[in-house]
Amino acid sequence: AYEIPLRLVGSEMCIRDRFWLDQWRKKIKIECPKSSLKNSPIYSSHVFKMKIPILKEMTLPKISKIGSRLAIGCDNQTSYLHAFTMFDHFYGSGGRIFDTAYIYNHGKGDKYLGDWINSRGVANDVIVIGKAAHTPQCEPQFIRPQILESLDRLKLSKIDIFCLHRDNKDVPVDEFVQALSEIRDEGLIDVLGASNWELDRFSEARNIALKNKIEPFSVLSNNFSLAEMIKPVWPGCVGVNKDFLEYLIKEKILLFPWSSQARGFFIKKIEIIKLVRAENTPNLHTLFKKHPETKGLKTFTETQKSHRQGGAIVPPCLF
Repeated sequence: AYEIPLRLVGSEMCIRDRFWLDQWRKKIKIECPKSSLKNSPIYSSHVFKMKIPILKEMTLPKISKIGSRLAIGCDNQTSYLHAFTMFDHFYGSGGRIFDTAYIYNHGKGDKYLGDWINSRGVANDVIVIGKAAHTPQCEPQFIRPQILESLDRLKLSKIDIFCLHRDNKDVPVDEFVQALSEIRDEGLIDVLGASNWELDRFSEARNIALKNKIEPFSVLSNNFSLAEMIKPVWPGCVGVNKDFLEYLIKEKILLFPWSSQARGFFIKKIEIIKLVRAENTPNLHTLFKKHPETKGLKTFTETQKSHRQGGAIVPPCLF
């Protein structure tokens, strides 16, 4: 049998097969030494440096690092090996923006990302989006301690873009604005933003900051995709409607939408069936049932046709 040199073991091979193999081994209780990151060729692999980038570069206001047109979420990696494999593939493809949060994977999201960044020596080449103060701890008093804990997990000195993970309408907007300003003055965070905030509170926060000549929100991370979210995917989730979108364009706010591919809504039926191979993977009925209803949406065929004519593509992904 032909043996592949360890230095050439790449992310494509692992991304395609590793998750399913791990599920199979776990089910029949097989211990595999190379399932441990440090025993795996992935740990010392340099294939991600050899890949030809396919994602477009982009510059971001107030950020000196070069970004990418796509960001990857750090909330669903199941192990160090899974995380390193995905991050290597994303970085090698030209991806430079990594989206994490204090609550992701009970802190492992930060840890996996931080260890990968430091092991690959790419701290100066990637942009980290961090979030904190998620419900029920969505109060100013929780922001700084959670940022400090995230930075410790990440082994970084600063978060490039920081967003409040949720809003708490029982807290006056100016209290959030003041707390973030003080933390930014410490040098712990750089660009400020919010996730899952309504237009009225978001614009109020900006107005307060600008009036007091302090750093305003310049980033929003709400849901936005080709399918309109009618019912929140999770409690407290907020989307971007027409009025909000017009405001973002007018104020030149960066939008980092979550579930930008509508959580698999546009995936073809046959492609979903191919994905349903593991016991813990949602079946076809569950995938569609969990997706919120859509309003004013063209049929899948019509939408695909219009996208092709306009030069756009809806990738068949479940992110």
